[in-house]
Amino acid sequence: MTDATPEQMLLDSKLVGCMIRGLSSSALEDSDDGKFNYINCLDREYLTKPLNIKCVTFNISRYGQYTYTIEFPELVSEKEAIEKMEEYMSEPLTEEYYATIVDDLFHGESWEQAREWFKCRGDCLTDCKFLESTTVEDGELTFFIGS
Repeated sequence: MTDATPEQMLLDSKLVGCMIRGLSSSALEDSDDGKFNYINCLDREYLTKPLNIKCVTFNISRYGQYTYTIEFPELVSEKEAIEKMEEYMSEPLTEEYYATIVDDLFHGESWEQAREWFKCRGDCLTDCKFLESTTVEDGELTFFIGS
C-alpha cells in the first residue's frame, strides 16, 4: 500500500466532513469559476433580509488564531456578508499572506510546497469550510465553521 498524496488526504478529510453531516460528496464540487465557497450547513438558505449587518469577522487560518473583519459602508444581509467573505477568501494566495497564517494551519508546508497545493486564501483552510451556525450581535456577523 502506498501513502496517500497530500491532495488525497485533503480530499479525504473533506469527504469525512460531508459524511458526518449527511451531505453527498457533490457538496465538495468546486464552482466553475474556481472560487472558494463555504458549504452551507445551516439547514436553510442564507438570509437576504433583514439588512442588519455592518461587519463580518471570520477566521483566515485553520484553527482560528487569525481573523479578518470586513466592514460595510451600508447595512447588508447575511447572504451579502458571506458572499463578500467568500470573495476575500477567493483572492490568490500570496507569499506574504501565507507567511502571516502558516503557523496556524493543519499543514505547515514551505511557501514553495504551499503554492503547488493552494491557489487561493481559502484553500489554506483545507477541510474547515462547513458553515454551521451564524450569529449577529450589535451588527457584527460571526459564525462557526466546522471541519
